[in-house]
Parts: sequence; C-alpha cells; structure tokens
Amino acid sequence: MVPIEHRPVRPAGAGPVLRPVEGPPAPADDDHLYAPRSVALLEGLGRLDDEPDPAACRDMAQWLREEYEAAHGVAPVGFLARCALGGPYVDHQLNLFHTTVEHYGPADLVPEPFSSARPVVRTGGCAFVEVRAGGLVLPVLRDGTVVRP
Repeated sequence: MVPIEHRPVRPAGAGPVLRPVEGPPAPADDDHLYAPRSVALLEGLGRLDDEPDPAACRDMAQWLREEYEAAHGVAPVGFLARCALGGPYVDHQLNLFHTTVEHYGPADLVPEPFSSARPVVRTGGCAFVEVRAGGLVLPVLRDGTVVRP
C-alpha cells in the first residue's frame, strides 16, 4: 500500500490531480510551459559563451535542468541561441541531457532536433529558443516572455 502522503489526491468535484511535493516533476501544462522565464535563467543561459570550462558548463546545465523542472515542470531538451563569440560562430547549442555546448558557423549543419530552431535564432528577435521533446520550439524574448507557436 502506498503511504497516504504519496498518493495523488483528487479534491471533491472536477479538478486536477494534486501531486506530492517529492518525486518526479509534474508534466508541463500550458500555464507552466508558457510562463515567463526568470531573470536567473536568462542570465545563466547568457553566460554560456563566457564559460570555456567543460565542468562549469556541466554544472550550468544541471542547474538549468533543476530550475526548469522546479518552475516549469519539465526541462527542455536544450537551447539554441546567437553566439556572442563572433566569427566564425553565429549560434550555439546547449543540450541539457548530454551537457554539451556546440558552436556553429553559418554553413555548419545544426543537428536535429535543434535545426528547426535555427531560423528563429537567426532573426535576432529572441534571447534563445527552447527545444522541447517532440520538436516543439519556443522562442524566449529578452524580457523572459515565451512566444507561443
């Protein structure tokens, strides 16, 4: 038998299942998925170009995963953003599950599922693009606003 504090609880009448505080994060719903991104997340992602140390990048990726799961339910697969390093690079990718940062030049092919985010990044109108499982790409503006598809 599951202890009572770990069972989902359904209030009387219609409504969502309440989940325990501990355990895996709840699936992202529209409210969480499209909620504005915090200044801390924006700044953390903005520092990727400044961090050449692979161990520090892994730490950043772990922190980003934890922050996304806490605030938005599910972390994205990764991100694509404009690269501030300059030529020959134009954009970079952070894969949260392999904790790698890759930089790409204009003629380089960006691998799936990140390639669909590249045209959005190239517009220069967003801080970065979240790449979600299933291919969903969510542009995030510099003020943290998430653009709905």
